[in-house]
Amino acid sequence: MHHPWLFAATMLASIFAMGGTSMLYAAAMMLSRNSAVYGNFLSFPIYILSGVMVPVSYLPDFLEPLSRLVFLSWSADLMRDSLAAASVPNAGWRLLVIIGLGATGLVGGRVLLSAVLRRAREQGAWTYA
Repeated sequence: MHHPWLFAATMLASIFAMGGTSMLYAAAMMLSRNSAVYGNFLSFPIYILSGVMVPVSYLPDFLEPLSRLVFLSWSADLMRDSLAAASVPNAGWRLLVIIGLGATGLVGGRVLLSAVLRRAREQGAWTYA
C-alpha cells in the first residue's frame, strides 16, 4: 500500500457515505412488507453502477454519468489509486465528493425517514413488536 493515509481517509469517508445511503434504504424498506426483496433489488444496481462488479468503462455510455452519482464509484476509484505507486491526482477533491454524496444521502434519508415515520404514526401502522 503506497498511500495508507489516503486509503484510511477514503475508508472513513466511505463509511460515512454508507450511513447516509443506508438512511435512504431504511425509508424505502419501511414502506414495504417485502423489504428483503427490495433491498436486493436496490443494492444490485448500485454495485453495477459503482464499477465494483464491472468496470464502468464496460457499461453503456449513457450509464457513465449515472455512475458518478454513486458514492461507491468514487470510493472504489480512490482506493484503487491509493494502492498504486504513482501520486493520486485530486485526492482531496475526490474525498470531498464522497463526503458530499454521503451528506446528500443523509439529509435526503432523514427527510424521507421522518416522512415515512410520520405517515406510519398517522395511519396507526406503528407497532412495538
